[in-house]
Amino acid sequence: SVRLYDMRSYAKGPFTTFNLAGPPVVFHHLTFSSDGKTILLPSASEAIDLIDAFDGNLLNTFSGHVNTRGLMLEATFTPDGQFVLSGSEDGTVHVWHAESGQEVAVLQ
Repeated sequence: SVRLYDMRSYAKGPFTTFNLAGPPVVFHHLTFSSDGKTILLPSASEAIDLIDAFDGNLLNTFSGHVNTRGLMLEATFTPDGQFVLSGSEDGTVHVWHAESGQEVAVLQ
């Protein structure tokens, strides 16, 4: 699950919790899009999930990068929020269109 807290009142607990569908996934951080409408969840698997920041619904799953060792790879949005970038175990950087989920580039 994803729990969101207001740091000014952390002791009160999360103001919302999203229970994610599917098998449990280990992720170490989350990244909000610049408009605050979506959340990127990079994980120790070979998939990166994009969820709606208001209801937690899965919007997209990005795959294609290599992560056979279960590393905590980084992923982020471009400043305009149009693309998602992630490192890969093989040293490449993968780029996906955030809305469509289509991989658009692999940088060497």
